[in-house]
Amino acid sequence: MSRLVLMFAVGLLCGALIVSVSGASVMGATAQSATPAPGEVTIQGTIMAKGRFIFSWVRDDLCTLAFWDYDFTPELIVTDSAGVQLAALPLEELPGTVTMSTEGGQEHAEICTVPYRLTVPASDAYRVEIAPYYESDELTAADLASDLDISFERQMDDPAPDFRDRPAGPIPGTDLFRIAGTFELLADPDDLSFMAIPIGGCVAFGGYDDIQAGAQITVKDQTGTIIGIGELEPIYTVDGDRCVFVFSLDVPEATFYTLEMGRRGEQAYSRQDLEQAGWRVDLSIGP
Repeated sequence: MSRLVLMFAVGLLCGALIVSVSGASVMGATAQSATPAPGEVTIQGTIMAKGRFIFSWVRDDLCTLAFWDYDFTPELIVTDSAGVQLAALPLEELPGTVTMSTEGGQEHAEICTVPYRLTVPASDAYRVEIAPYYESDELTAADLASDLDISFERQMDDPAPDFRDRPAGPIPGTDLFRIAGTFELLADPDDLSFMAIPIGGCVAFGGYDDIQAGAQITVKDQTGTIIGIGELEPIYTVDGDRCVFVFSLDVPEATFYTLEMGRRGEQAYSRQDLEQAGWRVDLSIGP
């Protein structure tokens, strides 16, 4: 596949602090504690995730959980003694706080600590799971009277997942197509500072300081109508002078697809081009 060189600007996105989950009452870190209704039990505490590819450093000291090894949204699942699911809490939507560490004179984001709270129907026993990293023993309501603090770690020497193989093409059961791709930042090593190595991301300085995770990508059809919106996700550094991001967008059928990165450029593809490329696009920027 040919490499396309584009320039684009960043639009940083922030997550919601309060979310709703079917079957349970859920609050973000800023919500106030509330007394559960009769017949309900509150489960609360903190989730501490340590290691690479299990959380995203959004900005400043803000982080969110994100399991880059797996093609699913991390969730805290609560089941009863019979294994029936009582609640599912999407963890990517809850804000956490980054803990930094210093290695070789450089600071890195090492731990993401996320407060959580949810209310579930009363049961004789409970089990709490965050697949694939954590599963509790069987718990009673008395066990949950105090905070349930959860911690897990992805070992730093575990191999990095291969994000370049994300599914692309027709989405089964729909009329949509998924465009998946990579964006590679190339620069002189003096212009790049790879911050937050544990999450596999980087922050560029010098002439590339506008390239960050969250940069918006739009897709237009042959009429100029926006038919898809996505964003860059931080992945990993390569050879010390490159940083790779991934993105994916779900779009309807069209004759032409034009990808635009911020205000710095766009690239058009025919449907035939994308079909021949397996609905994958590799982009890069730099010298």
